[in-house]
Amino acid sequence: MEQDYRLVCNTMARYIHLVDGQDFDRLDEVFDAESVWVTANGTEVVGVDNIATMLRMLVQFRPRLDRHVVTNVIVDIDGDRATSSSHWSWELYDDDRRTWVTASTGSYDDELRQTGGRWRFARRTLLPNDERR
Repeated sequence: MEQDYRLVCNTMARYIHLVDGQDFDRLDEVFDAESVWVTANGTEVVGVDNIATMLRMLVQFRPRLDRHVVTNVIVDIDGDRATSSSHWSWELYDDDRRTWVTASTGSYDDELRQTGGRWRFARRTLLPNDERR
């Protein structure tokens, strides 16, 4: 169980590193053909290829230097299924002040499944702070 907890957290961290590094060709490490990514406005994007396309479009509007941070992770595991909840923040580098500033915050509600020895998101829901249940 402890091993699975670490592997689920690793999936969550790997997602952030892939998105921040714009390494969308490797998103199959955290999503598969049936995965669903629910956007902040409730749109459901299905499948790793469509998720990668959507994220590629989103990063066109990102500033030069930004990063995502995920904290306060709670994971519940039941066999080859898991659920998790976490908080996220999106930080931008302010050149004038020479510091990082928080641009937005929210939460992720995740459902994961273990297939082929790897934990992947079955469903990842992004909730802006004002929509947290």
